[in-house]
Amino acid sequence: MNPANETKQHGGKSAPTTRPPRDFRGSARIFLAHNGTLIGVVLLIALFATQNDNFLSFRNAQVIGQGIAELGVIAAILALLVIAGSVDLSVGSVASMAGIVAGKVMVDSASSQGASTAPSSVSSA
Repeated sequence: MNPANETKQHGGKSAPTTRPPRDFRGSARIFLAHNGTLIGVVLLIALFATQNDNFLSFRNAQVIGQGIAELGVIAAILALLVIAGSVDLSVGSVASMAGIVAGKVMVDSASSQGASTAPSSVSSA
C-alpha cells in the first residue's frame, strides 16, 4: 500500500501508529541464544563455589591454568590451521600419543634408576 493513499483514507490526517505488544518470551530466547554459554559458566562457577571453599582461590586457578596450558598451545595452533583453511584432524591423537610416550619414558627412567616414586598404577611393559 502506498503511504500517500493511506493518509487520504483517513481524511488527510495520518493515523496514529501503535506498536505491537512486546513479546518478552521472544526477547528472553534471543538473550539466551546470544549469552547462554556465559550464563551457564557463571551458574557452574557459583555452584562449585558454594560447594567448596577453595574453588575460587588463587591456588586452584593456578592448578587449572597449569593443567590446560598444553591444550591452549594446541588449540591456538589448530585455530591458525583452521583459519588458513587446512584442517588437520590428527592433532588430538598426536598430542595424546605424546603424553603416553612421555609418561612411559618417565616411568622407565625412574624404575631404571631404582627410584620407588613411580606410581603403582602405571606398569612398565
